[in-house]
Amino acid sequence: MILRLWSGWTTPENADRYEKLLNETIAPGIVGRELDGLLAFDVWRRHPARPEEPGQEVEFLTSMVFRDEQAVARFTGGDPSSSVVPASARQVLLRFDEHSRHYQHLREHQGRQRTSEKPTASPRTGDSTTIPTGVRWLVPGLCFAVAAVFIASGSLTVGAVLLGLGAVALALLMP
Repeated sequence: MILRLWSGWTTPENADRYEKLLNETIAPGIVGRELDGLLAFDVWRRHPARPEEPGQEVEFLTSMVFRDEQAVARFTGGDPSSSVVPASARQVLLRFDEHSRHYQHLREHQGRQRTSEKPTASPRTGDSTTIPTGVRWLVPGLCFAVAAVFIASGSLTVGAVLLGLGAVALALLMP
C-alpha cells in the first residue's frame, strides 16, 4: 500500500472557504471517480500555532491510501508524484506542494485500546459502550457448555441449536 500526502496552505480568512471546497467538491469528485486502487481519502486541517497573530497560514493535508504505485499513476494521469490541484483550489491557496510525498506501508500497530475491554455499539441506542472481556465471552461459553449437556443427554436438536447460537455469538466477538 502507498500513503500519499499532499499539503496546501491558505490564509486564515480563506481557510473555511477552502475547507468547504475541499470537503464538498474536490474530495467527493475524486472519490466519485471510483478509481481502481484508491482505498482511503482523508482531509486534515492544521490550525496556526498562534491564531491571534495575523498573517499566519492554515495548512491542509490530504492523505490518500492506494493499493500500489500504478493506482497512484491512474489518479494523477501519469507521474505518480505530481500534485493534482484544480483551478478552483489554486485560487484560494497561497501555496501548495508541487509534488506529493509517498510512503510504503510496512506494518500496522494497534492503538492504545485496553485488551480487557472492547468498545461496541448498543443495538437499541447505537451508543458506544464498553463490555468487559469476561462478560463478552460469557454468552458463547454458556451456549457451548449447555449444548454439551443437552447433547450428552441425547437431545441432539437442542444441543445443535445452542452450538449454532454459540458460534454466532463467538463470530460477533471477532474483530
